[in-house]
Amino acid sequence: SIDTIIDKASVEQQYELSRGYSFLQAYLGLRVDFINLSAMLRLKMVGQDRDSFEESFLPHGTLKKDVFKTWWDASQESLSLDIPRTEPFGGLKEGLRRVSDDFVLLEREMQEVEIEFLLSTRRLTFGYEPLVGYSVLKRVERRNIGKVVTGLRYGLEPEITRRSIAWFD
Repeated sequence: SIDTIIDKASVEQQYELSRGYSFLQAYLGLRVDFINLSAMLRLKMVGQDRDSFEESFLPHGTLKKDVFKTWWDASQESLSLDIPRTEPFGGLKEGLRRVSDDFVLLEREMQEVEIEFLLSTRRLTFGYEPLVGYSVLKRVERRNIGKVVTGLRYGLEPEITRRSIAWFD
């Protein structure tokens, strides 16, 4: 409950700060959609009811709560086919197929879709978008380095660490 309250307050603050900036609002919408999708899948997998998801649902994503309600009632096989047909989830096919075994691939695919969105700013020469894109991509690089260091520190198999890292050019 505390995490849900903090997440909602954080999203509300980010939404208010992004007013008037279409790129920031689009980026926030993408991130919120991914958070809502992850929450829905995790809660379904641990046997929670739909009300628990509705309580944790974050506003300001591009997808409304009704879309997620429909998915809540669908089977796992149906989810792995239906969700990738919806923007922005087109790049999550393999991760959704394997989500019942492992969330790592799905989380990596989400990060790669986010990175692709941020890389679209490279073609812009004016405005704040390239600066935001560069800043967030640097944060992704630092997170990846942290994953490698943690994997080495705890003796994880290199393949396990490699599977968790989102790649970009």
